[in-house]
Amino acid sequence: MSEIPDYKQYSDQELVDIFDKAEKCSKEESFPELCEVMAERGLLFKTFDKGYEFNDKGYYLSETSKVESEPSYTERVPEPKYNEEGVYIPNQIPKSTRAFNSIVSIIITSYGGYGLWVNELWVPWNRRVSVILSGAPAVLMFLAIVCAVTVMVTEIIDHYDTRENEHRYYKVASAFKYIGYALFIIAFFSGLASNAINEAL
Repeated sequence: MSEIPDYKQYSDQELVDIFDKAEKCSKEESFPELCEVMAERGLLFKTFDKGYEFNDKGYYLSETSKVESEPSYTERVPEPKYNEEGVYIPNQIPKSTRAFNSIVSIIITSYGGYGLWVNELWVPWNRRVSVILSGAPAVLMFLAIVCAVTVMVTEIIDHYDTRENEHRYYKVASAFKYIGYALFIIAFFSGLASNAINEAL
């Protein structure tokens, strides 16, 4: 009789990896325990919709749960993960996040580039305050947009880089994040000042 692992101590991604390697009709004593722990965490659920059936209880594995939604390298330092054999597990970014980053990057780059080209980069702040940037403030705002795009693209690139180097991407993303914030603030308020001077004249 084999000892049943304490699956409650495993991370979500580790549980999913173990499930992916298991047979759907597994008779191992640890398999039901694995299913129950994953069900408690919401990684597995009962449904009659399309999914990944693995036993006669009617459990299915959610497609979105197969990829762990982390890390976002501008929020916290990523921690490398390893399997039971000590082999590094590359982090994965959900397909939805990669698609969102790609679409937003294209949109804001196009928007900023057009505004820079016509020398009128409109930046909304809230319902009452907005500013139209031109000249140097517009250039600074476009550079802030480039920084934001760099952060999003960095996250996409890291998904495809299977090396144990998340900390490097974290440093790059964090640096561009704060540079972007600084450029945005300088551009926005210098634009406000420039507009106020022009109106006074």
